[in-house]
Amino acid sequence: MSGYDPIDEALNTNSSIEVSNTPENGCVRRKDEMRDVSEEIQKDYEYTRANLYSLIEKGQESLNGIMELAGESASPRAYEVAGQIIKSVADTTDKLRDVSKEVQQDYEYTRSNLYSLIEKGQESLNGIMELAGESASPRAYEVAGQIIKSVADTTDKLMELQKKVKEIDEDNHKTTNNVTNNAVFVGSTSELSKMLKQGFKG
Repeated sequence: MSGYDPIDEALNTNSSIEVSNTPENGCVRRKDEMRDVSEEIQKDYEYTRANLYSLIEKGQESLNGIMELAGESASPRAYEVAGQIIKSVADTTDKLRDVSKEVQQDYEYTRSNLYSLIEKGQESLNGIMELAGESASPRAYEVAGQIIKSVADTTDKLMELQKKVKEIDEDNHKTTNNVTNNAVFVGSTSELSKMLKQGFKG
């Protein structure tokens, strides 16, 4: 145990201290070794991805619950919360897309979730518009506007997803046929000259 333990943890290093037998007597030399963190990186990636999947699933469950409540209570606030949940889940799908290594699987999952959010947003919009028409409440119309924005933003995210996947596909299909042939001659200039003369005659 060295006096550098908290620093070592923060910098992800291991330290050892050697006392030098130089005339400076007592000078301290530190040897740093970087720990292999590749397993930790993979573990963090898997944890983050699983957490994002869980957040999306819980968001969908919350949206289902608030949509049911909104239908039963005819409350503008319930519809407003539905719009907020739609936005939160759509933002979380963006994070999944940004962190993903399993592009195809996460693309399909994200795409289906965005479609679901858009459909539920449309249901929510229909419900609040019906409520606004019956109550003539300015608040209900305000909530309708918020839901429209949430659904439009989610639709935008679907289009961004398509664009990103298209870019990834194009990058994967680009093949570069760069062939570099380097010939190296080892010998004297007179030998090179002889070889070139023979090559032109033969």
